[in-house]
Amino acid sequence: MRLSGQAIIVAFFSFVISFSGILSSIILSRQLLVKDYGTYKQVWLIFNTLAPIIILGTQTSVPFFVRKWHESREKTVLFLATIFVGSGSILSGILLYFNAHHIGHYFNNDDLTSLLKIFALYPFLTLSISFKDAYFISKQRPYLASLSTLISTILLLSASIIPTLFEKNLNETFHWIVVSAIVQFIFYAILFIVYKFHQPFIPNKSEISEFSKLSLTVGIGYLVQIFAILIDKYVISYYYSPVEFALYSNGSLQIPFVAIVTGSIMTVLFPKMVELKKNNKIPELLNYWNEAAFKSSLFIYPIFIFSFIMGREIMVVFFSDKYVGSTPIFQIYLILFLFRNIHYSSILLVFQDLKFYLVTSFLYLIFNFIGNLVLLKYLGLNGPAYATVIVTLILIIMILMRNAKLLGISLFQTLPYQNLFKIFMTALACGIIIYPIHQQFNSRISGLYLIMITLPIYLFFYLGTLLKLKFITLNDLNVIKYIR
Repeated sequence: MRLSGQAIIVAFFSFVISFSGILSSIILSRQLLVKDYGTYKQVWLIFNTLAPIIILGTQTSVPFFVRKWHESREKTVLFLATIFVGSGSILSGILLYFNAHHIGHYFNNDDLTSLLKIFALYPFLTLSISFKDAYFISKQRPYLASLSTLISTILLLSASIIPTLFEKNLNETFHWIVVSAIVQFIFYAILFIVYKFHQPFIPNKSEISEFSKLSLTVGIGYLVQIFAILIDKYVISYYYSPVEFALYSNGSLQIPFVAIVTGSIMTVLFPKMVELKKNNKIPELLNYWNEAAFKSSLFIYPIFIFSFIMGREIMVVFFSDKYVGSTPIFQIYLILFLFRNIHYSSILLVFQDLKFYLVTSFLYLIFNFIGNLVLLKYLGLNGPAYATVIVTLILIIMILMRNAKLLGISLFQTLPYQNLFKIFMTALACGIIIYPIHQQFNSRISGLYLIMITLPIYLFFYLGTLLKLKFITLNDLNVIKYIR
């Protein structure tokens, strides 16, 4: 299957999956008390911190070595990934169970203790099979990857929402979440056991060393970056109550389209970039990189402008009037979406510049932590959000400078800056058109109706302007047609 077809499939299912997460937050925000919703989100904050520790970079290592090693060693790759992730998930579950009380005390939330003890089995059940989708993609089977993730998402969504609709407490909800994880674990465990059953899978020393080096380096770097991204939520949890955390958590909402467009393209493109680097086709690699940034920006920039203008309405429509206080945080976090048009560190991984990757990751964590504490003191609840945005932008500049050195080009050639500026100014101009409509009617009609009125107007002027100025053609509207 062509890479364009793969990316379209991945993007579609990723949207469904991401939308289901938003749907879960919408329903739970309305059904639960603000304190209970904040507690629910804190459990998932802990899981999202544990996940990169447990996965240890296998999401990158599995497709990398499936492409690099001979086909007869595929099951060796899966075996090594299982050992790495399985051992980490067992250890994390044990630590989570026996430290639940201490975590609840840190979060100023005694309700967390019982929930974390129930939840302790979940990381092992889900993360020990987390590399399956990366493997399916590397074997050019996007349908399997997307379908497996979709099934997992439906199970989790059902287990989270249905008990809440029947007014069950959080303890019962998390029991059902663990049951849903048991079901999918049994299914995929059987699948991988029978897959290529007779193929030898015991790794030799060099394979263990090579796999471990990449997995640990990428895993540590990714862990540090994830923790740096989540550090603001830990700071909020420590200094504020679960109620304020709920407001902050919803304000840091990730709009589905943003991560999907970039993530879907890069999921498919990364193995191709590895192959081009292996064959020393650097200009072609750079062309793929620039086109990916350009095409994804066609979606991301207008989403940013429209969402910034309609920030209050989006918070109310998604989470109800209880969370209107999340609007400033949402608008601050939107600034980061402008820079989600490409995975900047993917060039570092393709060139295996792991030392720089690790150094910048640790710097990101340190500076973000300091920035969070400093700005919290002066700006209150909004301070950590500002700190996260500022430090992230500094990190991106550092990575782009390193990318330029690796590719042998200037910093101004690392991205198609002129075209990106044109797209942004077009999106901004169209935002100026709908802004008076927003100001005139935001207090007269509901947020949902206002979004329904202004969104078609915005899209009409945005797409029309791009076509009129020949920034794009009709064929360019297919976000990934360039990938072959």
